Amino acid sequence: MPTLVIEAFGSPQTQGSTRAFVKGGKAIVTSDNTALAPWRDTVTWAARNALTRESAWVQAAGPVRVDTTFWLRRPASAPKTRDILPVTGKDVDKLLRSILDSLTNAGVWVDDSRVCAGEFAKRYAVGPHLPKIYIEGFHWPQPGVRVVVTTIDETGIQPLDAPTLENTSWQPRLSPTPPPSPTPTPAK
Repeated sequence: MPTLVIEAFGSPQTQGSTRAFVKGGKAIVTSDNTALAPWRDTVTWAARNALTRESAWVQAAGPVRVDTTFWLRRPASAPKTRDILPVTGKDVDKLLRSILDSLTNAGVWVDDSRVCAGEFAKRYAVGPHLPKIYIEGFHWPQPGVRVVVTTIDETGIQPLDAPTLENTSWQPRLSPTPPPSPTPTPAK
């Protein structure tokens, strides 16, 4: 299955809330996040570069899997001797929305509704200046995003941990069976 790897550097931005106003009799809808447009341009540019490098990739019209790792700016207050996860701040669903729309604009797929599977992670960028934490080849020293897009075969999709008749003794019940009635405990 063809795979496309996209890496974009910069501060990942969320796409979520919008605001609307009327100007000259026309309704204008814009994002509350002023840094969103430059971030989406960066991701779109990185995706187009990846498409140029990966000659086997054809614009996906079928289902795709998208695995995404966001590397966020590490706050100055974060510990210097251990890695922590960014549990506050940017919502991952809004981060993903900005990426998926950017990849649609770049022509990676026909529409982001093609995304049927994937995993994501949100981490802090860690550079070699933090030797007790930094793992070369794993951590990114600066903020950005790494996206791996893979076309998937519609017939091979299984929900995560789904029981199948081949891998378990699970069998469907043809008719519901009521649960057994609780037996009363005799009084002493």
